[in-house]
Parts: sequence; C-alpha cells; structure tokens
Amino acid sequence: ALRCLYVAFDFPLTKESDWYSVGVLIYEIVTRERFYANHPMGVFRFNEIQFTNPDELSENLKDLLHNLIIEKGEKRFKYEDITCHSYFEGVDWAQVEKCGLELFKF
Repeated sequence: ALRCLYVAFDFPLTKESDWYSVGVLIYEIVTRERFYANHPMGVFRFNEIQFTNPDELSENLKDLLHNLIIEKGEKRFKYEDITCHSYFEGVDWAQVEKCGLELFKF
C-alpha cells in the first residue's frame, strides 16, 4: 500500500489520511491507470497530480482529486467538503444512505 502510494505520508496517520486514499482510488477508477505509474517518485516530487490525458477529465474532477491527494492533511478535503463539491452536484446523499450505503462521516 505504501509503495503504490495508496497511503498518505502523514505521521501519525489520521482520519484525514483516509481521504487521501479515497482520492487515489477515485483517480484509478476514473483514469483506469495505476496512480503509482504516473507518480513513480511520489506525488509530492511533482508538486501536483499527473494525468496522462488531462483533457479527458472535467475541471471539477481534477479539482476534487487535487484537494484529496494533497500533502498536508489539515488542508485535505473532509466528508463535508467532498459531498458539497461541484463534482457531485445532483447527488442526493440522503438517498444514497437510504439505499443501505453507509457513508464515512468521520
């Protein structure tokens, strides 16, 4: 998990560290690429997230990822920031919860 950059480099690990991991998973799902493959020296070596085909991703999605996969845990998006983000505009989170999906409200 550490080698493939799924875990934040926070020490100690906190709840905010988990949102970094969520960002990496979203990145891999939407790009269909391994996060590590585009960041072999680590994401912070580049100072920004690298996308193979950035024009294929919406600005809202790139903004969401940039705010999840961020070095400083205290600046990283939290649950409220994520659910209110414009990328998820139109998602009825109450309806999601009614479907039996528990949301990660830290």
